[in-house]
Amino acid sequence: MEAYEITHIEGSTHWMPGANDAGRTAWVSHEPDAVLDPVKDFLAQVLRERRNA
Repeated sequence: MEAYEITHIEGSTHWMPGANDAGRTAWVSHEPDAVLDPVKDFLAQVLRERRNA
């Protein structure tokens, strides 16, 4: 089974809006380290903005 074949039924435990969408982020669950730096940068920016608000 390929990752793109996995879907969630609406209302099931793991379902959320967008859970069955495919796209450039579909690989993230298989390579989480690849997104750590951008995520850290994003969260740092959000925290800076909130502190300065």
